[in-house]
Amino acid sequence: LGEIMKKIVDELTVKNTDYKLYVSLSFSELFLELSRICSSLLKSRRSTSKELLKSVIKFIDMNLAEDISPNKIAQELHFTPSYLMHTFKNSMHISVMEYVRVKRIEKSKMMLRNTSSNITTVAQKVGISNSQHFSALFKKYTSMTPKEYRKMALLQNNTDTNIYK
Repeated sequence: LGEIMKKIVDELTVKNTDYKLYVSLSFSELFLELSRICSSLLKSRRSTSKELLKSVIKFIDMNLAEDISPNKIAQELHFTPSYLMHTFKNSMHISVMEYVRVKRIEKSKMMLRNTSSNITTVAQKVGISNSQHFSALFKKYTSMTPKEYRKMALLQNNTDTNIYK
C-alpha cells in the first residue's frame, strides 16, 4: 500500500504526460489491495468467532456446576465480556446466560431420569444452589416441576410396550 501511495504522490508531484490517467489507475490498484486486505481480515475474524464459540461451549460444559457468568468466561478465555456476548449472540441467536440455563436444564433432566439423587442435589450439580429457583427455572423450560418430570420419566421407563404378549 505504501508503495502504491508513493507512486501516486510522485506522479502528482512530477506531472508527467497522462499523469491523471496514471494516478487514476494507481488509485484503482490501491482500492483493489484494500479490498483484498479487508476480505482477508473478515475471513480471519470468522475463524476467530468459530474458535471462540467452541471455547465458550467447552468451558460451559466443563464448568456447568460452577458459578458461570459472561465476565468469568471472558476472563478465562482472554476476551472482553462485550465481545464475547456480542459474538455468541450473533452466532448462536441466544445469549450466553440463556445457553447456560438451557444446558443446566438438559443436564438436570438427564439426572432426574437416570439417577435417584434428590432434587436439591440435582440442582446443586447443575450449578443452581437454590432449589426453589431451580424448580421455577425447570418449570419455565419444561412446563413441569422436577418432581413431575421424574415421575413422568419413571412411568415412561417402566412402560412395557409388549404387555399384550
